[in-house]
Amino acid sequence: MRACLKTPILPKEGFETCTRRDSIKEMPLFHPQKQRVCGVVDVGSDAIKALLFELPQENTGASPAQTLALVPRPIEKFVWELPEQYSGVRLARKIRECVFRMVQHIHEVPERILVALGPTVAESGLRTWRVGAGAGGRMFTRRDIRALYHDLFTSQNDLRRAVIAAPVDVLVNGYPLSWPSRNGREQSDSILPHAQVKEVVFRTLSMHMTVENGATFAEIKNALGGMPIEFIPLAVAYKEAVVRGLGVRDTLVVDVGGAETTVLSIRDGRFAHVGFMPLGTRRFAEHLVKKGGQSFRDAQKTMRAYAVLAPVRQKDKAEQGIAVVSASAARQWKRSFVSALDSFFSAGPIPETLLLTGGGAYIPELRSALLADDWMGNVSYARVPKLRVLDASGFFGGNTLGGHVDGPEDAGLAALAVYAMAHQPLF
Repeated sequence: MRACLKTPILPKEGFETCTRRDSIKEMPLFHPQKQRVCGVVDVGSDAIKALLFELPQENTGASPAQTLALVPRPIEKFVWELPEQYSGVRLARKIRECVFRMVQHIHEVPERILVALGPTVAESGLRTWRVGAGAGGRMFTRRDIRALYHDLFTSQNDLRRAVIAAPVDVLVNGYPLSWPSRNGREQSDSILPHAQVKEVVFRTLSMHMTVENGATFAEIKNALGGMPIEFIPLAVAYKEAVVRGLGVRDTLVVDVGGAETTVLSIRDGRFAHVGFMPLGTRRFAEHLVKKGGQSFRDAQKTMRAYAVLAPVRQKDKAEQGIAVVSASAARQWKRSFVSALDSFFSAGPIPETLLLTGGGAYIPELRSALLADDWMGNVSYARVPKLRVLDASGFFGGNTLGGHVDGPEDAGLAALAVYAMAHQPLF
């Protein structure tokens, strides 16, 4: 089941349906297939980024691994910087503008559009919905699960708030849902006899927003006769991309954005837990503003330059001063981070592998704070994390897609592209 509000990719560069030009001449009835395009949008707190790319021709015989081996072929990347302060309504309208800009660029509606929303757009959190199986046929099927989910989603609607919900896990009688498969492909729509189903539990990552913002998103979806657009939490895309794109099944993803940090725990390839904290790279810039009298935007640029260049050159006196300020902000960020991990206890110890991404991954003092041995022993079986910086190009074997996705700050955009290629609905 896809997120409620509603995935396709291209062969590696150099692939051709016909490898010889003269072979095309010998086929008078040959017509190239229409270009299939997907658009993905990462809505951050400092900028909205979008990527248009071609999807591969469908190959029903390809395995999931073969599909993931394909690298998307980029068409265009868009970046819209956001002001320091903005309302939810203004942001929703900016998202609408971004979507229509992509449509204008290719003069048609893409085959699919994915818009990832973070906690700055809507209040987010994991919620558990429980329900009995109810009446049904002899076998409990995928259709039964869809019907149960639809009824539960409808019951969650609030006249005062709009809801977007993405199912992240389903348990039947306490066991994770799995479908009979062969060669990595699902073979059946039935799970077990209906009479044996006592309880179905849906774990969803839900986002709540004002009715006005929800109406703007509905307007985007209904434009141009109905767009094939899906709004999802960014954490859902990260989980899919890390598990299917990187092959990592146990990790803690820490995405340090501008105004917030998202912490996602993945265990045995499943969505274990997610938490959000209202601190990101902006807090580092704010510390610089208080110390040096710079404007906020100038402080952001100074911190960015310092973080990117610090590892490759000796710090001068000015940079040493920035390092002191950055270390103070990192300590504040770390206290909030460790506090946020309290909610992860119910999901068990966190994995020792830590994937640090987002713009904050550049900051050396933040990385040092995470590598200290004074926090992880309380929440994990390891004393210190195996820290990796997750670069956007890592999802594609180091390929930056022509420079369109480069660096940890583009990891969310890259994760969305992988999600578009690899996502397999739970039901």
